[in-house]
Amino acid sequence: MLGGRLTVPTGLLALAARRSLETRAMAVPDVAGRIAPRVGPPLPGAVDAAVGAYGTWRDRCVGAAPEQWMAWGSLHPAHA
Repeated sequence: MLGGRLTVPTGLLALAARRSLETRAMAVPDVAGRIAPRVGPPLPGAVDAAVGAYGTWRDRCVGAAPEQWMAWGSLHPAHA
């Protein structure tokens, strides 16, 4: 994501794929001081394809307002 690596737990996506359930990505950015939920299009049924589509969609969300996002890695100290 944004040229970096995104870790996505795939257990729920795999379960949804096995059950043929529709899954969508969601983000809740702040737009002009108000929460503005964004829901992406249905993700593909195959887990690998769904994770790729999720990353592409998330890149667009973060790219639209990068100042509202932070790298989760910065929350954890580096391992020596």
